[in-house]
Amino acid sequence: MALDRDTVTAALKQIEDPVAGSDIMASGVVRALNVGEDGAVRFVMEIPPSQAKAYEDAKAKAEAALKSLEGIGTVSIVMTGHTE
Repeated sequence: MALDRDTVTAALKQIEDPVAGSDIMASGVVRALNVGEDGAVRFVMEIPPSQAKAYEDAKAKAEAALKSLEGIGTVSIVMTGHTE
């Protein structure tokens, strides 16, 4: 079975946003999600700069959850923050 965006999204919905209290998909921190035909998954976690430490665990959990999926290739997650 090929890896698809819905499967990736479902896995990411299991990861709690440590600041918002919802999941990282619902809170909107996941941006530019790309699922390649080779199973490569890439996305950006756009977070408040002052909360970077709080999101390190969420990033690690997201990476572990994705790597456990069948058909996964590489996982690349970049955290970025912008001041308001």
